[in-house]
Amino acid sequence: MMCRTHTSPRTLTHLAATLALGLTSVATARADGISGFANFATNGNAAISGNNSALTLTTGQTFQASSAWYKVAQPLDNPSLGGFTAQFVYNMTFVPHTSFDPSEGITFTLQNAAAGTAALGGSGGGLGYSGITKSASVQLNLATFLDTPGTVLNTQGKTGQDGGKAYLPTAPVNLKSTHPILVTLSYDSATTKLTETLVDLTTKDTFTTSYVDNLAAEVGGPTAFIGLTGATGAGQSSQNITEFAFDTMAVPEPAGMTLAAVGLAGFAVRTWRRRRIA
Repeated sequence: MMCRTHTSPRTLTHLAATLALGLTSVATARADGISGFANFATNGNAAISGNNSALTLTTGQTFQASSAWYKVAQPLDNPSLGGFTAQFVYNMTFVPHTSFDPSEGITFTLQNAAAGTAALGGSGGGLGYSGITKSASVQLNLATFLDTPGTVLNTQGKTGQDGGKAYLPTAPVNLKSTHPILVTLSYDSATTKLTETLVDLTTKDTFTTSYVDNLAAEVGGPTAFIGLTGATGAGQSSQNITEFAFDTMAVPEPAGMTLAAVGLAGFAVRTWRRRRIA
């Protein structure tokens, strides 16, 4: 089940605290969770750089597939924690060569596949995720050849091109803009509601939607490996992830969307600019 919502992500409480402390990285907003890409296993074309601060999933070549998984399974359904929040900045660039550019997209995935941290899905519309079972995946799709650029929650190794649910347009956020996009995913295990928020760090445009799905049931247990996958197809793009953070602490949701659209975007823009200058 999927529905649009005007409720802001739970991580805003963390971000407000970070701003008050004057910190300069979105990733440092977590005191107890995962920050950056230390202790990640990489597959395919994936590479970690920048003192574990950046993950490259595709490198401007066609038909690539990559994945990266944190090596320790994380709790998804612990009543004392209440869920999880994941956050990262998605950076995509491309040099136009054909009508297929840019291609293809990325996912944030939870999985308990038999391959564990070696799990890797197909290229092209498979987004590096297709075929990974016991899984749930929030997908960002760039391709226009067979799909609409957009986002969706799919499960059990399916994507918008591989038997999964169709992608939902993310207007006013344009995934193909090459602007850095802040992605925030907040899951409430009590209600099984997953809230997705995208903020264009250049324009400050914000898109929010939500899904209802029992993620523990989808992955076959209360814990799962967390990670990211990515792919290109007949077109190409360079896709990189920075400012990654994952936290299993429960945080109350603010009441309105105004804080998300203005406060979150403004903070994220300042953070990104500081890092670009540094």
